Amino acid sequence: MEFAGFVHAAAAATLVAPSAWRWFSSNATANYALEPEGWRRIRGR
Repeated sequence: MEFAGFVHAAAAATLVAPSAWRWFSSNATANYALEPEGWRRIRGR
C-alpha cells in the first residue's frame, strides 16, 4: 500500500470513528520528546 493509501485509510477511520485520531496520534512524538535530563545534557548543565 502506498503512502496515499495509508492517509486515506486514516482519514476514513477518523470519519467513521472520530475518536480514532487518538490511536493514530498516541505516542507519535513520545519517542522524540526529551525529558528534563536530555535537555540538561544538550545545554551542557
